[in-house]
Amino acid sequence: ELCNPYRPETVDSYEVGIKTKLADGKVIFNVAGFWDEHKDIQLSVFTANGAAASVVKNAAAARIRGLEIETVIRPVDVLTINGSLAFLDPKYKSYIEAVNGVDTNVANNRAFPHTPKTTAAAGVDLRVAQGDWGRLNVNGDINYVSSYYTFPYALVTPNASAQNANNTRSKGRTIVNLRAAVSEVPLGGAKAELALWVKNLTKERDPSNFIDFGPGFGGLTVGYFPDPRTYGLTLGVKF
Repeated sequence: ELCNPYRPETVDSYEVGIKTKLADGKVIFNVAGFWDEHKDIQLSVFTANGAAASVVKNAAAARIRGLEIETVIRPVDVLTINGSLAFLDPKYKSYIEAVNGVDTNVANNRAFPHTPKTTAAAGVDLRVAQGDWGRLNVNGDINYVSSYYTFPYALVTPNASAQNANNTRSKGRTIVNLRAAVSEVPLGGAKAELALWVKNLTKERDPSNFIDFGPGFGGLTVGYFPDPRTYGLTLGVKF
């Protein structure tokens, strides 16, 4: 930071939305739109020039706008449904970088990192049975993220060995999790819970993050993959 200092980032943020409760509280529906104006936006760039390292640089100015929608629905006491949906639209207004020794605005040829255009999630929780023995619930959730870049590299590069943003672009992913649990089971003066669960049911394999070490390391690229489909049985006791 002493060798390559950077300026503080400032953001002017604007948001408008509405929060509602409908059908005697059985339906919650919220929607919000936002517009952020970034000045001197800070971006971490992996350089790997002779050693694995990152630098923080200011990318001049950017605009991020989006829309967020979320809802919770309880049609009956034993069933809860929730969902969310979000859209992002990021754009560099300017991105100044030295090209052949000349400061140039390369905003149209730089990726915006970790800003998927669409994210969505949904979940269901159902109370199947309840009695003096405890409560049986089954629930599941699904989470979706569209494709996104992981580094603010160039979208088009002069040669194949250069750090190109498309080499570290995540295809996005969809993760499905399921769980069934018997809870509130009387156990002396305590409560016990027994849960059976599975994570990543559909065996999602696409990486969520990358590190592009660049030509200084022979073009090595490391990917971070999600955990494979995992089953488990959990026993817990609350005193």
